Amino acid sequence: MRPHNALDLKIRTFLQQAGIPVDPATSSSIQLIRYFEQEFGCEILGLLEQEYWEEQVDLDLEQGRFGAIRDRLDEDDRQEFDDLLRRILD
Repeated sequence: MRPHNALDLKIRTFLQQAGIPVDPATSSSIQLIRYFEQEFGCEILGLLEQEYWEEQVDLDLEQGRFGAIRDRLDEDDRQEFDDLLRRILD
């Protein structure tokens, strides 16, 4: 059993109060994600990934770092992306 930090203890307390058995050998964060997925029927990691992607794209656009976005695109989409940027920036 590993030591628990303050956030870990808060998550474990929440899960216990929600009536969820807490496995001391499993990360409390993973248990919390599983709880939300079971309780609300959503894919938390998918939502977090989409949210991160949207924020990263906004940040890249604000800072003019189009290369970081371009590198994430499929090769088939890069020419269309380049054309779109040329139209926007010209």
